[in-house]
Amino acid sequence: MLRTIIVAICGLILSVVLAAAATSFMLSHTQFGHLVRGDYSGINDRWRVFMSGFWILFFYVQLPTVLLVAIFAGLLDKKFPSIAALVAVSPISVLGSGLVLRRIWISLLLMVCAVLVSILTQRVVRGVTGSKARRTSPS
Repeated sequence: MLRTIIVAICGLILSVVLAAAATSFMLSHTQFGHLVRGDYSGINDRWRVFMSGFWILFFYVQLPTVLLVAIFAGLLDKKFPSIAALVAVSPISVLGSGLVLRRIWISLLLMVCAVLVSILTQRVVRGVTGSKARRTSPS
């Protein structure tokens, strides 16, 4: 259980770092980022760019952060990777809904993705290490 707590805390730190890096990338490489920074040059339809911002944040920042943190939790936690992944991605998933109850499905989707990816990663790790143990064991 101590390992799960340590992995969850490290996952929280990793999620903050990844979200900050992805947000910085998004702000400098998308039209929505230019619009947020106040650079209107080259943007014809500002409203369309503004309305697409939610999905840009979802696909550029939230989903990659959740997936990478879930892989991290699945690789490092032996017994409870889904709990570590849930704790680690909870801030980014709650903020992913914009703190609006109508968009709570986004938070739930991100959390379900985190649990599924961490479990899948854990199964892959067990399969790889289990297959190596079978090959090296004497007959």
